Amino acid sequence: MQNSQIQEFTSKLDLKELISQEPHKFSSTFNPINSVDRNSIFNSFIYQFSKIEFIEKIINICLFQSDLTVGVNNNADTIKFITTFLKNLNYEVSQNTFNPVDIPKPKILTAIKVAQQIATLRSEISIHLLTYDTVLQHFPKRDLIIDRLLRSVISKRLLDYQSFKKEFDEVIDSIQFFNDFRPMKKGILELGVFLQQSSSDEVSIFSLTKLYKDIITSAYNELINLKTLNKNELIEDYLCISDKKSVEKVVSNLMNFLNVGYSFYKTGYDLIDNNIFGIESSTMTLITGPSNHCKSIFMINLVRNIVTNIDNVFADGDAIVYITLEDDIHKLLRRFISIFGNTGSEIVRQLFIKANEIISVNSNNSNNSKYISDEISKILTELLNVSFIENKNNKCKIILKHCNENTFSMSDAKKFIDTLKLNSINPKILFIDYVDVMVPSSQKHSTYNDYDAQGEIIQEMRVASRNYSIPIVSITQNTRESENVMQNLSNNLVGDSYKKVRYTDYIYMIRLRSDTDLLHPQVKNDVTTPLDPQISVVDLSGQYFQNLVPLEIKITKAKDGKRNISKFHIFSGSNLRVYDKLSNFISDIPEFKRNIQKLQSNIHTLEVNSIQGPQLNDIMNNINNMEMLI
Repeated sequence: MQNSQIQEFTSKLDLKELISQEPHKFSSTFNPINSVDRNSIFNSFIYQFSKIEFIEKIINICLFQSDLTVGVNNNADTIKFITTFLKNLNYEVSQNTFNPVDIPKPKILTAIKVAQQIATLRSEISIHLLTYDTVLQHFPKRDLIIDRLLRSVISKRLLDYQSFKKEFDEVIDSIQFFNDFRPMKKGILELGVFLQQSSSDEVSIFSLTKLYKDIITSAYNELINLKTLNKNELIEDYLCISDKKSVEKVVSNLMNFLNVGYSFYKTGYDLIDNNIFGIESSTMTLITGPSNHCKSIFMINLVRNIVTNIDNVFADGDAIVYITLEDDIHKLLRRFISIFGNTGSEIVRQLFIKANEIISVNSNNSNNSKYISDEISKILTELLNVSFIENKNNKCKIILKHCNENTFSMSDAKKFIDTLKLNSINPKILFIDYVDVMVPSSQKHSTYNDYDAQGEIIQEMRVASRNYSIPIVSITQNTRESENVMQNLSNNLVGDSYKKVRYTDYIYMIRLRSDTDLLHPQVKNDVTTPLDPQISVVDLSGQYFQNLVPLEIKITKAKDGKRNISKFHIFSGSNLRVYDKLSNFISDIPEFKRNIQKLQSNIHTLEVNSIQGPQLNDIMNNINNMEMLI
């Protein structure tokens, strides 16, 4: 969602004015300015589902002599869908305080109970034993309210399948609306609080503005999750080509799409850039592989290559978002420093460990503590500047975020994106590490089923990529079979759920090949060119070549472009970079050596200063001054 769209969205949401101008759209007891009942907005929503006319429609479709099916679901699934709705509706009506003049609450609760009983009967007895003609027999002790309800349904009986199908679809869609909208209760209640506080003289403008901003961010995120609403909106998402005038309209549509909603990013890897041209907006990509086979590291390398590639143009405020659900954010930052800064991963880790030790040792020495803290800050500042700022060729920001595993959903990811947008940061690509520890946004999986839930998560990612017009890249694990180098890499190796394959646009399958080396003919052909110097055993004996491992990468799915194409790459265990060609690694060695020596020197200096303190520097300065005088 663009900033201009958000401003338009928020400007239209002048709720006081809206409700004061159209009070008939809210419950008769609700006054947004004076009411102390913050539930009133939500009550007015529940009221729409508790109308007797709607409950009669539910009873009507249960009495009609036809199968009750929704998509691939069977009768039992549909009845469960309806009875669950009625149970939730009964709860909401019982808990809420609305009291419409025309429908007393006891009458509503009675109607809901009757509908529940009829739905249950429909699941327990033969369809031919529950009809318009026999339904009264199943309620022999009915009171006046029940009798009038059932006779009203009988008088409005459905006469043909077309009428039934129309009413059935309307009821099912309405229930889905209820299921989609009900989780928004918290946001609606917050809106009620906002309306109350906005009329108070005791609340500051700053507090109101912040509350309003939080509500809008949350509300927008929840609104785009309304599956039924989105489905209906997409009905008008079409192009009509019939004559020259219509072509002009289509071209205008395409130009807007190319200017605003479309982007393509080069990855720096020939396998991807030459066969599928890079990473395209509005696509879902999975990186798959066995456990501990460099999947996360490869994804960070993609981030670096995309940010630093001069063919990828970013504007002020654009950002790449990387969310980790597994590693601590500071451990993730260490990996980014190594890969972006061409620095040894082990020496960066040693810096963190040594800095922690020195800070702890000097924590009780007030004279030395601030000096040591300042020295460590200088080293870290220089390290981050060299890694992220000085080597970048464009204006793109990098956003790193950590979330707890097994609690994070795509709804949380979208909420974070919306928050960034409201702060003038425009996410262009979203990376999530990783799918297997995410949960679906929907709560319909009451008994968590990995197969269906994992598929739903990927489908949510795919929908989000289209809604935001950005690429989304994530990771999943393969089965253990994929570690067998004799096993051909294929989508059958993707773990947990084949639905992950079904809902993904592109799949890059990767595997470390410790069983081979750079001298293997296939590896050698992939990582060198005829112009490179010939590789020999002597060439690979140097210390910087000891940590190189062939990395097999294969495109196993591509909606557009070539698939089942594979290529060997090089993984360097020293700086954690994944190289397309050996020549790229060789060109990095001089800088890598300088960076290693610089960090080693900084760590040594820290160790000396932590023991001697700033006094040592004063002595050394005095000695230097004396030498100059002599």
